[in-house]
Amino acid sequence: MGNGSVIERIEDIVESVVDAMSENRPLTIPLRSRSSGNELVVSFPSNNAAGIKKFGGQSYVDRLVDDLAFTLGVGRNGLNVVAASKGLVAGQPFTVEKGDQAVAVPPAETVVNLDLRSVGWVLIIEKEATFRSLVHRRYHENSDAGPGILMTAKGYPDLASRQFIHRISSSWTQIPIYALMDFDPDGVSIMRTYKHGSIGMRHEESITVPGLTWLGVKHGDLLDLQMRLLPLEPSGSQESQSTLSSSQCSNNTSSRTISRSMSGSSGLGEAGWKLLSMSCRDRAKAVRLLGTLEEQHHQNAEEMEQASELRLMLMLNMKFEIQAVHEAEDLAHWLDARLSSIRG
Repeated sequence: MGNGSVIERIEDIVESVVDAMSENRPLTIPLRSRSSGNELVVSFPSNNAAGIKKFGGQSYVDRLVDDLAFTLGVGRNGLNVVAASKGLVAGQPFTVEKGDQAVAVPPAETVVNLDLRSVGWVLIIEKEATFRSLVHRRYHENSDAGPGILMTAKGYPDLASRQFIHRISSSWTQIPIYALMDFDPDGVSIMRTYKHGSIGMRHEESITVPGLTWLGVKHGDLLDLQMRLLPLEPSGSQESQSTLSSSQCSNNTSSRTISRSMSGSSGLGEAGWKLLSMSCRDRAKAVRLLGTLEEQHHQNAEEMEQASELRLMLMLNMKFEIQAVHEAEDLAHWLDARLSSIRG
């Protein structure tokens, strides 16, 4: 839809609002639901107290803006609504010489003017704590793979972060982009949101990264750590809490720590990592993701791998976080080895 058509639609809505005010009628705005595609009507004042309370929340206003953009067939930018980013980025040319090495993700339209010829890789990190740990180590400068860029959207990515990483991937196609996520259904979902987009934002353009590579963590990383830490000794009474069959789930996440003695190794008393049981929500999300993948008639190798990892989560009733790798060995060294193997 062109700008002229959008303006005409908005003028029609404003005109109906003015008419309603002059006639002392409730104000109504027709919207299409992004999830169902059905048309609904937002009224002011609301017909119930719950609606009044919801309208006062920022998240509800954000949803209304996205629904309005979807109704008009444009992205937020088409409404001149610019999303503020919650994401952080570190690495040239985003590094600040003095002060914090991490800065807020800049607007996507400014990225085209940046020179990224010295950047060899980009790593999207699910967890802010992991991101800050690597920034503190200046991994974006000291990696064996050369200078790179670290980015996090602190969980599920906001629109500005997705626009930013899309702009890098489309403008500098030679720079590989990797995802470092937890081994759980949310980690897979977040990675797929960066790579393929989401249903709720399908009206937005330029927010996907089709070439994104899932770096980890995966089931194979757990097996690798297990081999390094043999013999394994479940610590304390936590072992009994972790045993749930694949047909069961718990509303409360239980855990166990697998560890071994590290006497004589640089003063470390113990090395290990924490395994977490799948909650009912985790299992339901894994099943939904599997359903989405299995609906595709021609899965590529990456999608087959994602489906396999989700089945393993369900079968083992287990998940573990990025931090688990860091607890078992130096995360920077783990990343160096992984990036080196992928890059040949």
